[in-house]
Amino acid sequence: MSQKLVKSTSTVAFFTLLSRIMGFVRDIILANIFGAGGMSEDLKHRHSRWRNVAPDHK
Repeated sequence: MSQKLVKSTSTVAFFTLLSRIMGFVRDIILANIFGAGGMSEDLKHRHSRWRNVAPDHK
């Protein structure tokens, strides 16, 4: 494999891992703020519905 391909693949892998970690931290923070009850579930469902209606286009 070329060095450029390895570097590009490593960059994508790094930012994918970083995104997963940040999502996990976000979930921990929301669980501490709202608890694990219905209020946090309502927030999560509202957020996911809005993202499905208006996805980000680049």
